[in-house]
Amino acid sequence: MPPARRRAPSNRSVKPSQTTDLQQPFDGAVSTRRPLLACWLIVAAGCLAYANSFAGVFVYDDLPTIVENRAIRSLDTTWSAQPQDIPMGLWRRPVGRWTVALNYAAGGLNPWGYHALNLAVHLIAALLLFDLIRRTLLLPQIPPQLQQAASMLALATALIWTVHPLQTESVTYIIQRLESIVGMFYLATIYCLLRGCQSRHPLGWYSVAAIACWLGVATKEVMVTAPVVALLYDRIFLTGSWKQTLRQRGALHAILIAAAIFLVWRSGYLPIAPQPPALPSLPDPFREDRPDRWNYLLSQPGVLVHYLKLCYWPAGQCLDYMWPVADSCSKIVLPGLVIVGLLAATFVALWYRPRIGFVGLASFLVLAPTSTIIPLRLAFEHRMYLPLAGVAFLSVLACYWLMLRLKLSDSAMRRGGGILCAVVCLSLLITTINRNRVYHSMIAIYTDNVAKAPWNHLAYLNLGTAYFEQGEHQAALQMFQRATELEPEDARPWANLGYSLQTEGEPDRAIEALRRAIQIKPGYLRPHRELAVLLQRKQQWPAAREHFERALEINASDPQTLNDYAIGLAANGDPVAGEAMLRRCIDYDPNRPKSHFNLAMLILRRQGANDDARAHLRWALSLDPNLQQARQILQQLQSLEPSS
Repeated sequence: MPPARRRAPSNRSVKPSQTTDLQQPFDGAVSTRRPLLACWLIVAAGCLAYANSFAGVFVYDDLPTIVENRAIRSLDTTWSAQPQDIPMGLWRRPVGRWTVALNYAAGGLNPWGYHALNLAVHLIAALLLFDLIRRTLLLPQIPPQLQQAASMLALATALIWTVHPLQTESVTYIIQRLESIVGMFYLATIYCLLRGCQSRHPLGWYSVAAIACWLGVATKEVMVTAPVVALLYDRIFLTGSWKQTLRQRGALHAILIAAAIFLVWRSGYLPIAPQPPALPSLPDPFREDRPDRWNYLLSQPGVLVHYLKLCYWPAGQCLDYMWPVADSCSKIVLPGLVIVGLLAATFVALWYRPRIGFVGLASFLVLAPTSTIIPLRLAFEHRMYLPLAGVAFLSVLACYWLMLRLKLSDSAMRRGGGILCAVVCLSLLITTINRNRVYHSMIAIYTDNVAKAPWNHLAYLNLGTAYFEQGEHQAALQMFQRATELEPEDARPWANLGYSLQTEGEPDRAIEALRRAIQIKPGYLRPHRELAVLLQRKQQWPAAREHFERALEINASDPQTLNDYAIGLAANGDPVAGEAMLRRCIDYDPNRPKSHFNLAMLILRRQGANDDARAHLRWALSLDPNLQQARQILQQLQSLEPSS
């Protein structure tokens, strides 16, 4: 890269009307080989940082959105999925839903392919960020000191952003690909705007910018601010006046803003406009476990300060903080002063140094949908995916400015800057590799979560579930009990405790726990189903049937409820209804081997050996070759067939 020459800062900026054509690069650097080498370095660093992420498993929201999501089991079901079949995390997010459906079509539930796509998206976003910064710094209006160091500054920013451990939640945590995908489309929108401005044939670039914006809208709601950021970028960096911006690219900005308006309307936040049709997704009885708007807003300064701390010192990262609502002056006023100060500095910079102010304002705008008044869970690290780019760039720029102030020689600046960047990136890369390791098992990630947020009862709940699935039932029981102690008014720990007690041979205590779960949350399906199974085993069929019916009222297509209810019906003198229930279960989810086996057994008991029973036994074995009972019965049936 060209050496950074020490020159006195120039306060003169060339007005757009006085510049040469933006189609011509400042000094030919746009087309040199060095940017290509920088791109390869970014890709190599990203691959090295996330190579061990491929050993990661499905965790937390991956389970309902991918593992348990029947709507992605084929491309046909993905296309024809009804709203009630779509998990809450993918509701009105078709791009994200189709990416997981394509992953499933290519490799089923093998996490490797999902991680490969996540890394590819992250690397594309990193390359877009690099070239966006580089080309922006080469614009004629930019001071010569920055133009001469454009590739160096862009590379340092992109490397830090790519390997920073704060990005692991958006890259290694599979379903949070929605954050990285929308980040990629966000960057692509602004990048294509810039490229169109520099091109003699801009229509193609502007078309891609519009497509990227609309795809981002179909990915995640944070894209709502992209049209605003694109408009500000155009005004501040490309034209210098609102009149020129609207005259040259008014149609493009109208298309981008229309995407944002559509997103806001679809989300139901335009009270003066007709609302979109109701689209109920899969039942989520715990959706209301969030603070109100006012408490959410008051709590966000503390969260933002924590995000900022993680940018510079990424220690104590946590999958699910369950950040407590701010309930004291110290938790509200002190962080609030920090954030208000940063906002004030941003607006001052917008007035006196608008190009610097733009970086800060863009970072705040990306965070605005999740950090203002729309009540969500208070803190998640993936929300910093794009804002981290602004923090990284301003930090790199500050270091470069300091070296200029120190009046170092060109060689000293190159060596010092290179060494500093290498040390920072290597430290971040090692931290990222270590952070990726906690995603290698559910026990590891939730043990880490419990250690970082010991007040989080859901962390204990998830750790207990992980222990239970590994066969460590006593450890699971302890985690579930601890979760009920931390939050006795949450039905989920009680439901899991009941199931765990049932497995440990304590049906009476299990029934008590399940009844407690139902008392807390009558609309929660699982305790109704588990209680029905327990009551059936205790020969209390009328009560069991009542809970089965209630479970189906909550979700008529739940295959586990249908399967268990069918077994109960058959065992209590109604095999015809049981068979019909199992066929209904298989219609909803044809990939349940035990349902096929149970149906085959019912057919055999009612009708004797026939082709239908054999077909379901073979289907069960094709889904689960280790289902030995099905294999043995099928062999017995085949031995009874007359030889030809």
